[in-house]
Amino acid sequence: MCSPFRPGPAGRAEVREFYANRFLPNIPPDCELTSLSETFGCDRIVEEFVVRFTHTLQMDWMLPGVPVTDRGVEFAMALIIQFEGSKIANERLYWDQATVLSQLGVLDHPLAAAGTGSADRLLKLR
Repeated sequence: MCSPFRPGPAGRAEVREFYANRFLPNIPPDCELTSLSETFGCDRIVEEFVVRFTHTLQMDWMLPGVPVTDRGVEFAMALIIQFEGSKIANERLYWDQATVLSQLGVLDHPLAAAGTGSADRLLKLR
C-alpha cells in the first residue's frame, strides 16, 4: 500500500491495486483532459495537459483527507512515462497542488490563488 512518504506504488501488485482500487474508481465522472503538447522519445513520453473536474467524490489518491467540495477545478499537469524495453518503468505526474487546493477552498493564500488562471492561459496559447 502507498504511504504518504513514498511517491507512489512500486511493483506489479501495488500498481495493480492502486489503479484498480484507489485511482480509477475515484476519478470524477466529468473529468476532462485537454492535451496541450506531446513529446515522444525512444524511452519516454511527455505530455502536458489541462485537467478539469468537479470535486464530487473522495479522491484520496490526489487530495488525501480533503472532503468533497462540489467545486470545479482546472489546472495544468505534466505526465512523464519512462520505458525500459517494452515495459513501463515509471510514471510521474506533476501539478501545482496549491492551485488545486485554492480552487477547492481548502487553501486561502494569495500566492496559491495567483495560479488559478494558469490553465486557462495555457489553453489560449495552443
